[in-house]
Amino acid sequence: MGWKAIAATPTFVVAVLAGLSAALMYAIAAPYIKKKLAGVPSLVITTGSQLGAAFLLLPALPFTVPQQTPPVNVVISVIALALLSTAFAYILYFRLIQNVGSTKALTVTYLIPLFAMFWGAIALKEAITMSMIVGCSLVLLGTGIANDLLVVRLYSRPKA
Repeated sequence: MGWKAIAATPTFVVAVLAGLSAALMYAIAAPYIKKKLAGVPSLVITTGSQLGAAFLLLPALPFTVPQQTPPVNVVISVIALALLSTAFAYILYFRLIQNVGSTKALTVTYLIPLFAMFWGAIALKEAITMSMIVGCSLVLLGTGIANDLLVVRLYSRPKA
């Protein structure tokens, strides 16, 4: 990342399209879930979502076979991430959609870079720069405004 030019190779274009498609699917899925799956327990929605994703990824399996067997600690780490991070996060996410609505629930995705920066600093000893702090502050401000935690008045109300 940065201000340098990026070559628009086919791989780059596919990656950008995949990222934009994922964002579009999130934008479509959240209101759909709120409208069509009201009353369905978040665990059921999460299970269906994860199993559906696994089923769709099955055709790619033959092309992603590792050249060597991963160590046991790597396998355990991947399983822990799948269960404790992804599955648990989806349960909370779908519950948020049902409780606060799709628009407010989607704002939690803005917090991902903040937590990535936090865990990178703790686990990998990555440096936190001033631009990262400013960026995270803006993300928190925007998230707070979108969730009605901060009221920004751009006009004054007439006195009654």
